[in-house]
Amino acid sequence: MTMESMKDKRSKQVINPRLTPWQSTPHFPTHRRIIGNESEAEDLLSITLKDAGWHAFGIVFIEVWVISSDGQLISRPPSGHWMDPVFIQSAPNPGIAHEVNMRALDCAPGESLAGTLFAETSRAWMSKRKQINWRQIKSMMDDPFIEQGRDKRMEQLYSHLGIGIVATIPFRFQHRNGIVMFMSRTTVDVDKLKSEKNEKYLLGAADLIGASFAIQEARDECSRIKSAHRQSAVDKLKTTTRRDFTGKSKLSKAILIASQARINCQAPSLVPSKIILEDREEISEQPVGQSAISKSQMRLQQHSRVIAFVTMMTGQLKNSVSKWRGAGLKAPPRQDLGESLIAFLGIFCTMLALGHFDASISDDDLFTAGWYPSTLAIVFSLTAAPVGQPPQIVCSHIWNCLVGLVFRRTGFPIIVKQSMSTAFGVSGMAFLGIMHPPASSLALIFASQLDARSLLAILIGDMIVIAMGVVFLNMFEKKQYPTFWSGRGEKISWEYLTRRKQVDGAWCCGGKDMTIETGQGEPPGTHRMKDNKV
Repeated sequence: MTMESMKDKRSKQVINPRLTPWQSTPHFPTHRRIIGNESEAEDLLSITLKDAGWHAFGIVFIEVWVISSDGQLISRPPSGHWMDPVFIQSAPNPGIAHEVNMRALDCAPGESLAGTLFAETSRAWMSKRKQINWRQIKSMMDDPFIEQGRDKRMEQLYSHLGIGIVATIPFRFQHRNGIVMFMSRTTVDVDKLKSEKNEKYLLGAADLIGASFAIQEARDECSRIKSAHRQSAVDKLKTTTRRDFTGKSKLSKAILIASQARINCQAPSLVPSKIILEDREEISEQPVGQSAISKSQMRLQQHSRVIAFVTMMTGQLKNSVSKWRGAGLKAPPRQDLGESLIAFLGIFCTMLALGHFDASISDDDLFTAGWYPSTLAIVFSLTAAPVGQPPQIVCSHIWNCLVGLVFRRTGFPIIVKQSMSTAFGVSGMAFLGIMHPPASSLALIFASQLDARSLLAILIGDMIVIAMGVVFLNMFEKKQYPTFWSGRGEKISWEYLTRRKQVDGAWCCGGKDMTIETGQGEPPGTHRMKDNKV
């Protein structure tokens, strides 16, 4: 190749002036920008999702879910999803990843994966200190209180794609509420995933994603107005052209550049001013158009905040009334005869042990076995429920006993003591993350009758219940107790939650056996990659 041909080839490599700044980056493909078209807003949301996914550690799947205006349905926008292309190609069957992605069905708050996470974080935007809600899909699948939904979203993500961890962040922008779900594999490095810098980035990215979705309508309207204004400016420029040769040549060039700027979505101010101002005498000065604001419009602007507040309160009232009809969820399924028989035998044996301990205490006021039937119902019938695990039982009992003892020493009437201690005990359990509903009765009892001596007897009773549950329930293949021994929900053993059934060296996924070349330790779709370090 000669030097002249190389120069010709380089001269042809001209940067396209119609490319926007984000289209010149190597990460994203070129997007068509259509002024006044809805696809432009969708492109903005998809670009924001791609940027968040590329720079966040361990994130392979992002989804945006938005609540409807009546609060009855939560849905995913058309462009409100992103999946790591490297993750898709590393899956045993890339077509499964696209199929699972397209099966995201609308659901009610509290139903399926998105509805459950939205219900858990629906009021988090009111807190000044926004936090990330970390959940494990396997633990949500085992929780009998969580409705799986029609699309079986949790099972598909976990079984087919190996996605086991989801971080949920709520957003509220311009009266649009929703959540952003950042999903990771079961084999991700949890310490790096939950590092301070990565969490800060996820929080900021969620705000940016929510804002990108919320401004769609306003952005389209502004684009249409601005496009019309540009066309009007070009038309005015054409009418001011003088017919002499010099002025015509200069102004025709200015009109050409202004038209090109309108096509390239640039502001009219970006047109080179030298071309137009070189011969000011040849151009008739045009006054700058200003929108005339009437007095009625001024008064409307002054009362806009009041109108917005009344509109918001009216919408919230309608939303509250519409929820009285219920979310339309199905009732929990009944247990079969075998599980009911297991619960009967376990509760019977445990109550015998508690009754024997109660009879061995000389003072009848120190302990009574009547405190524990509701606890036994959770442990032996709802074994996988988080509220029935050992740390929840012990910590909630201690907390409510101490709350009752504190309010007992106050000078309030007995009715106020009982009410305050019960309310403080329940709210404290929720705040501390040690919720165990049957324990709330201890705050009421200790505020009026029992003293500190009963605390030791209650701890012994807790040990009896936990020991009987561990020994008796683990004798059966369908039961597993406990699911965790200590720590908050995000500290649950990852090895237990990611444990899968293996049949003849192949992982069973959705009824199909899929052999993994990476060895026996990983489910499908969870290959470790050096680039992303996941």
